[in-house]
Amino acid sequence: MEYSCDSYNEFAIDTISEYLRIADYCINTPKKEEDSCYGMPAFLLLSSVIDIIGTFYRNSSFEPITGYDVKNNKLGNAKDHFKQFYNLFLSPNLSQTSTLDEKNFIDFFYQFARCRATHNGVLAPRVRIMKSDKCNNFIEMDSNRRDMCIQLRDLCSFVRKTFEEKVEQEYDNYKKKNPSQSPATVLPPASITGTT
Repeated sequence: MEYSCDSYNEFAIDTISEYLRIADYCINTPKKEEDSCYGMPAFLLLSSVIDIIGTFYRNSSFEPITGYDVKNNKLGNAKDHFKQFYNLFLSPNLSQTSTLDEKNFIDFFYQFARCRATHNGVLAPRVRIMKSDKCNNFIEMDSNRRDMCIQLRDLCSFVRKTFEEKVEQEYDNYKKKNPSQSPATVLPPASITGTT
């Protein structure tokens, strides 16, 4: 299939849908080891979706991409996208017993898990990803805030719900309010990514 799109927004929405389908496949397709799954690919895809969703909310409310200013880096950097996702979606949905705060989410999930998995193919020693619900929250810090446990199946469900109930709906509302306005220009892939 050839990918072409008349806007960044349409392309990003399609990409998120594909990433979520493949992450779900990775989590639910067993490997030879009992209760094992393709955890790293699932984690990388879910991290990418969180990054993309953060791009849409880079100024705290839904904001379709209307172009890209290379000089001013309008899309911000990936760390900012993760902060937005934490503050707008994750923080309000954590249980009251959660020890995860913004700093830990950025330090552990973004730096020690996402960045190392993306660039080095490993996780930091203090980060664990698991398929099943062995954590109380889908992202959890231990009581000393020294170790993080990421539960893939519930994280995938949460990210999917956030996408379907927030991003897709808000983008559809935007398109209905602005039917003749093109929400974005065609952008070469290299110019739309933030810094990592």
